[in-house]
Formats: sequence, structure tokens, C-alpha cells
Amino acid sequence: MSSSYVLGVLEGAVVAIVIVVLVVMLIKRVGNTNESFKAEYDERQNAARGKAFGYAFYAMLIAVCIELVYHVSCPTGFLTLNPMYFDISALMLGLLVYASVSVWKNAYIGINQTFKRSAVLLLLIAVFNLAIGYINLRSAGGPSGFVNILFGILIIVICVEMAIKQHLDSKHADDDAGED
Repeated sequence: MSSSYVLGVLEGAVVAIVIVVLVVMLIKRVGNTNESFKAEYDERQNAARGKAFGYAFYAMLIAVCIELVYHVSCPTGFLTLNPMYFDISALMLGLLVYASVSVWKNAYIGINQTFKRSAVLLLLIAVFNLAIGYINLRSAGGPSGFVNILFGILIIVICVEMAIKQHLDSKHADDDAGED
């Protein structure tokens, strides 16, 4: 490889990192109501998030153990799957468990965030992932498009859970207000 090629790759990597950092900072700034870069959680939310992390860890541990048993016990050639699919599935399961427990315990959205802003940002991320996955599957196939599509679907599932929880909370608030 020539030095100009290596230099071009390094410049491209630096530009990509800068763009990613700027986009993350913009998303965090737009997503929070007080324009801080970090979501703030109260003590109850932190405790619920800690439990959600624990549940997610055990879900991932069980999924990895199932993968291990599958690879040890299944003969070669029997439903041969890329091990990466199992690893990504375990990761996605952990993310889904964490997000689900956090949503239902009112710990997914920080006290300086709103449902609407969080849902819009998550849906944008989901759309970008689905688009990138579709483009990757059409052009090259392989696991990279599969992962993006799975991640996009996962985010949409989380958004649906958030919307259901938001609807139930507003319904309960209306019922409580009607009793007074």
C-alpha cells in the first residue's frame, strides 16, 4: 500500500469520527429540554435502570449459553449459521430487555427529556438504520445489512413500547383527574 492511500484512509477516518461526534452532540442537545448534553435521572429512575441492566445482563448470558450449547451439541452442517448472528441476537435481546424494563418502570426518558423529542430522535435513528440496511442488502448482501435492519426494528419496537406506556400513563392520569 502506498503512503498516500494510508494517509487518505486516516483522513477519512478522522472526518468520520468528527462527523459522528458532532451528530451525537446535536442529538443530545436537541433531545434534552434544558439543552444539556447529558440526560438527568432521579434516584428512583437510577435504581430502575440498575435493575434493567441486571435483567439485560442475565438475558444476554442465557442467550450466549444457548449459543454455546447449540455450537457444542449440533453437528457440523446441521443448520449452519454464522456465529455472528447469534452474537448480534444476544446483544439485541439484551438491549430489548433493558429498554423494555426501563420504559415500563418510567426510567427510559430522563427528567430533562420529553417523550415527543425522544420518540422523534429514536424514529429518525430507526429510519436511518433501516435505509442503510436496505442499501447494504441490495448492494452487497451479508450480515451488515441484516444487523442494521434488526437494529432499526428494535428501535421501532422500543418506540411502540414508549407510545403504549405514554398512552396508558395519560389514561391513568385522566382517570385520576376525573375522580377528584
